[in-house]
Amino acid sequence: MKKETLAEILTIGIFTVLFIPLIGINNLYFPFITGKAFTFRILIEILGGVWLLLAISDKKYRPRFSWLLIAILSFISVISIADIFGINPYRSFWSDFERMDGLINLLHLILYFLIAGSALTTKKVWDYFFNTTIGISVLLSLLALLQLAGMMEINTDAGRLDSTIGNAAHFGIYVLLHIFLAIFMLIRWQGKPKVRYIYTAIILLHTIVLYFTATRSAMLGLLGGVFVTTLLIALLERNHKILRKIAISTILGIVMLIGAFILIKNQSFIQQSPILNRFAVVSLEGMRNQPRYYFWSIAVEGFKERPILGWGQENYKNVFFKYYHPALYNSEIISDKPHNVVLEWLVSGGLLGVLSYLLIYGTVLYYVWLSKRSTWSLVEKSVLTGFLAGYFINGLFLFDNLTSYIIFFAFLAYVYSQTLPEYQEEKIHDKLRKRNKQEQQNQIKRFAIPVALVVLLCVYFVNAKGMVAASNMSPAIFFYSSDPETSLSQFKKALEANSFSHERIRQEIAVIATNMKDDPNIDSKIKQDYFNLARSEMEKQVQEMPPDAHNFYLLGSLLYSYGEYDEVLSFLERARELSPKKQVIILKLADVYIAEKNYKKAYEITQKVYELEPRYDLTRNMYAVSAILLGDNKTASNLLIERYGTDTLFDLKILQAYADTKQYGKIITTYEKRILENPNDTQTRFSLSVAYFEIGQWQMAIKTLEKTITHDPSVKDTAEFLISEIRAGRMPQ
Repeated sequence: MKKETLAEILTIGIFTVLFIPLIGINNLYFPFITGKAFTFRILIEILGGVWLLLAISDKKYRPRFSWLLIAILSFISVISIADIFGINPYRSFWSDFERMDGLINLLHLILYFLIAGSALTTKKVWDYFFNTTIGISVLLSLLALLQLAGMMEINTDAGRLDSTIGNAAHFGIYVLLHIFLAIFMLIRWQGKPKVRYIYTAIILLHTIVLYFTATRSAMLGLLGGVFVTTLLIALLERNHKILRKIAISTILGIVMLIGAFILIKNQSFIQQSPILNRFAVVSLEGMRNQPRYYFWSIAVEGFKERPILGWGQENYKNVFFKYYHPALYNSEIISDKPHNVVLEWLVSGGLLGVLSYLLIYGTVLYYVWLSKRSTWSLVEKSVLTGFLAGYFINGLFLFDNLTSYIIFFAFLAYVYSQTLPEYQEEKIHDKLRKRNKQEQQNQIKRFAIPVALVVLLCVYFVNAKGMVAASNMSPAIFFYSSDPETSLSQFKKALEANSFSHERIRQEIAVIATNMKDDPNIDSKIKQDYFNLARSEMEKQVQEMPPDAHNFYLLGSLLYSYGEYDEVLSFLERARELSPKKQVIILKLADVYIAEKNYKKAYEITQKVYELEPRYDLTRNMYAVSAILLGDNKTASNLLIERYGTDTLFDLKILQAYADTKQYGKIITTYEKRILENPNDTQTRFSLSVAYFEIGQWQMAIKTLEKTITHDPSVKDTAEFLISEIRAGRMPQ
């Protein structure tokens, strides 16, 4: 193959990467994430082979010295070391299906940076590149408008546009970056009125769509990025007075807009708007009531423990469990991201990691503003800086994903390529030039087969097994309730693929096996088969993987659900050691102690978990249950009356505790109140008749069943049978 052909393939491939946001492969697990990620990785691996052949044969395709390249290589080096010496190197390298992140993703992104930075060198080709990605972003925004009009389904949060990205927040940052790219191209093409109108329309379209994504971080990024851009123009522009006045007016407009919104944020129309209300809580006080506030504090605690190189990528989950804050009781059971890119790299790579990450920003700003090789106008420099600022501000409240990463690393490649010294070929005799060209062609032929083999091996080992596993995971989860036998078979195939995401597959099996235990519609043999597989795989997991509270908790919960109490306590206690303040773990431990009639131990741990966060009703209720079972009715009543105004609460665990301690008067009062609130609650009427029977009031039990027939004639046969049992002196079943 000729060098020119390879160069064309490389350029086409670089542009093709921009279409990845359109991809969503429905038959894959996490289709909007895995579909894009596998496509990106395969494409980059192929392009990497093509680029390598070109770099071998032609010096101009080889990386050249740049402080930006040094900064990026320093970052990947530090993170690689952090991952190797982190607490779970395997997870740090491979990540899992939900994120498709990790070191493997960074390596592909940096390869994309090198390929694009070496192959796209002229301003003209970069203009084509930016116009291509802007055009694709317009298509995504138009699809989002179809979602807004109800003509296309929204994939995640109702009311928040996500287009083909599949996540409103990730779509928000994608749109934000393209607003700045459109502004940049508007500046570049400002001499052509028709083109100027097109870019202006694109900016307006994206701004409207961004608003309806309701992504606060991206909106803050837009305001912050525009503020930085206009501030730089206002401070530095001396030649264009009109432009400077526009910049100053824009700054004042942003300040007035923010001020006005702060003044009216408590108005009813703001509070009642699902979108505006999300922005109304963006304040210091509002953030303290948000999960992110606690995620950040957890990240800081994790950094304090491992300050130099951190925990390795994808291990924030372990930090989350270890330093979990009880105020998160009403939030996610688990979080694997701190929702702040600086804190994320602080946890992942320690101080060295975050400094090397920030060095990339500093180097970009150096080349844009201070380098002698910078050829951008002042306004262009200001817009590029605004792009960087908007991206960074968004990152202070969110985390990156592949679609934003692609644009960011393409931006880095653009700065890199436009600030390199031009490659000058030596002026040589035509005959010698032909000989060199022939030598280049020979080198391509010589290395083509080895490079192709390396590419094929990369594609197979990096992607093939994962794609097989992901394709089996999707039906496994989809069919688990309607066709559990097929679901189980698909899970087994996913495991047989021996992919990088074994941890996630095993966890999903354990969760489903636990949830289906009490499902009357699923055959008991299937439940047992599910349990056997889940138990076997989770036992392997806790043995093979570094200590992880989540894994120990899932295994303990699974065993508890199926009444396998022999090892439950050891797994749950281990989970508690790794996450001493996580309420869900302690509450499950209390369930086990109660099942084993160790009421004193249950009382002790529920008292402690309640005191961690008294606002959490589940811990209050379990504390009351333990108190009832231990005979401390005064404490139980005080707990329940303080919160609910009564100690006869319709809560199944509380009712069971009253039954176990033969406090049937409490049960009867609770059921009677329930029936007054819902006269057609047949099951409660049956339960009330049993309670009356327990205290010897057989006539009241019979009378209750007769009233049940009146309210629900369909249960006449069952009720009459129970009446006959009561009259015979037998407990109604």
